[in-house]
Amino acid sequence: MSADWQLLLEQVENKLGQNVVDSRRFFHGRGRSYEGLEQVCVDSFFPALLVTFLKNMKVK
Repeated sequence: MSADWQLLLEQVENKLGQNVVDSRRFFHGRGRSYEGLEQVCVDSFFPALLVTFLKNMKVK
């Protein structure tokens, strides 16, 4: 499974171009809509971006 990082960058760039200063989610890979990016979330807490890489943990 390979990640399409260009898709993620395009999504974030598009949201940045909207010039909204509210806190919001720019990218949510956990929704399994983006193959290979399931472990990545990008949030905006103006003026900062928070990129979260989640570890896939298996519960025994």
